[in-house]
Amino acid sequence: EDTGTQYCIPCIPGRTQDLKGQALCSVCPIGRFMEEAFSYVECKECGTGRYQDEIQKSDCKACGTGKWSNKEHAVSETTCAKCGSGRYSSAEGAALKATCIKCAPGRKGNIVGANSSDIACEDCTVGHYRPSNYNNTDTDPTTCLECEAGQHQTQEGEASCLSCEPGQTQ
Repeated sequence: EDTGTQYCIPCIPGRTQDLKGQALCSVCPIGRFMEEAFSYVECKECGTGRYQDEIQKSDCKACGTGKWSNKEHAVSETTCAKCGSGRYSSAEGAALKATCIKCAPGRKGNIVGANSSDIACEDCTVGHYRPSNYNNTDTDPTTCLECEAGQHQTQEGEASCLSCEPGQTQ
């Protein structure tokens, strides 16, 4: 009776085999993945903005919105850093800190890891403002500035103050 194998079967996604003549496929470890059968002989590393905390997976998990990671071969979601206060990101799998967008002028924020401007940012209050830059320096997205002497602001969410008219003072 003939019990020989007529053909070899491919390793399933999440497994691989890089040696000839083997009876079993190896499991991809954490931080690595194999997307499809016959694709590579070695499990691939997760790229930036992604991680894999489980074995035998066909893909890596993306850092969630409001987070980013520039690390490769990540094995935990803890490698995904949260966008700082006054910043937000709606992108999944972000690989750069620059993906986190500053609150718009006239707005500030104190929430970490936000995924939208509605969550991250709030309007500066009456008598305060936040420009995009001040003395040629980017402004802190977590703070609004007080209007200086001789200036005022009656609206919320403004990027500048108004000068008092002649005959008026603050």
